Amino acid sequence: MNAPDPRLIWDDTDTPAVMARRLWSQVLLAAIEDALHPATAMRPSQGQSIAWFRSRDFAEVCSLAGLDAQAVLDRLRPHLIKAEKETSK
Repeated sequence: MNAPDPRLIWDDTDTPAVMARRLWSQVLLAAIEDALHPATAMRPSQGQSIAWFRSRDFAEVCSLAGLDAQAVLDRLRPHLIKAEKETSK
């Protein structure tokens, strides 16, 4: 996995709400990484990862990250479709 985005690292001036949104943003980024890249022993299967984006959990994580789930899904959809096709080969 790539190094975390420096903008997502906490600092002493962050409020608890900002820290929580950053944490959930990292959860979302990890899920995207799992879905778009081949599974490793420590990760769920790519198919399971892609399916997660159709779950209530995905919508909840987006909400907790302060993001609109539909907007995130709209942006990711072409990449998820491509990854799903590659998985089914």
